Amino acid sequence: DSLFLTIGPGDFLVHHDIALGLHTTTLILVKGALDARCSKLMPDKKDFGYSFPCDGPGRGGTCDISAWDFMFRNPTSILSKSQTNPHHASAQPESQPPPNEYPTTGPTIKGEKSSQHA
Repeated sequence: DSLFLTIGPGDFLVHHDIALGLHTTTLILVKGALDARCSKLMPDKKDFGYSFPCDGPGRGGTCDISAWDFMFRNPTSILSKSQTNPHHASAQPESQPPPNEYPTTGPTIKGEKSSQHA
């Protein structure tokens, strides 16, 4: 057993994946809330509403992600990360080593060491 890593590598990766998903979701919502009123390219974006399309760089460069786009992006991120938990819960028991039914050391029923019988 490791002093620093008491969980298996699979659990370690899943925990980091969940943390990444939570942080990504939070950052998407915060950026969407902060950029909802304006952007550097279009200061009056709030006056056009949520349905204003992206003009792209060919027509003035007003292509900045709107607040409404964040509402579509966030559930996608949540859905992607939410599929990790059921998969991890079903795969974890299969990845655990089986219990040692016949230990090579330690007392037996009679109180003798089992390694003496081998």
